[in-house]
Amino acid sequence: DYDIIVKHGEISPLYSKIIDNVDNLSQMAGLITKLKLQLYDIMKNEYKTEPDNFPVSIKFIAKWVESQSIEHNKCGDDQGVPNDDTLDKIYAGNAKSNADGTYELTISPLKIGEYELFIYINEQKINGCPISLNILPSILDASKCVYNERIFLSISNNLVAGNNFELYYQCRDTYGNNIKTLINNNNDILKEIHLISNENTNNEIKFEGSIVDYSSQPGCYIIQFNSNKTGKYKTKILLNNSLIPSIEITVKPSLPSLQESYVEIIDRENK
Repeated sequence: DYDIIVKHGEISPLYSKIIDNVDNLSQMAGLITKLKLQLYDIMKNEYKTEPDNFPVSIKFIAKWVESQSIEHNKCGDDQGVPNDDTLDKIYAGNAKSNADGTYELTISPLKIGEYELFIYINEQKINGCPISLNILPSILDASKCVYNERIFLSISNNLVAGNNFELYYQCRDTYGNNIKTLINNNNDILKEIHLISNENTNNEIKFEGSIVDYSSQPGCYIIQFNSNKTGKYKTKILLNNSLIPSIEITVKPSLPSLQESYVEIIDRENK
């Protein structure tokens, strides 16, 4: 009698496969997406140990799909601000052997939208690729919020003492993705509004204000408040106890009312 040891054949990209459920795969931006790859040989035998008789090179890539990703470039009548388009659209993942014929694949895209995941074994794409992955915005990061400069310039002439001020802001996550937070009457996301005088930085005025969701545009909000003080100021606004980027505003004197103008004219005539 002879003992015969039959070893695995060459690793097969055709039969090797992801053994996780990949239906409706989604993750928040910056968090790690994990998949498990099971190796098979060309005779459909499942690897149970680390491949030692054939070389193995595994590549894991995520590619952003522009045609399937919602960019959220507009908000109502163009009130929104486009997403940060400087983020990468192709991400390389990692592959780690579990020494049991499987590999743990990890990847963490930062840009929101739809991705196609590709796995290659020895430069050959495995069967079942691409796999769809939806990346969602991360948590609100006040420091990454941006105000709509075009809208601000169009209304800056109307910043008059006694009138309601409206500043349009695009809320974003840690990576610059537009993010929709839940705003309602019980939400205390807007903590404080201050104006700091340009002429005297010690002159800091605190205001009561409100924040409203402009439309269905993710993360486009109007911060509203009222100032009776004229002058040039820098804003200091806290969302979730963190500062959003400051802007400079000029509060102009209000126009006299018709009654005040009439009284002034009468006084002049009497003199």
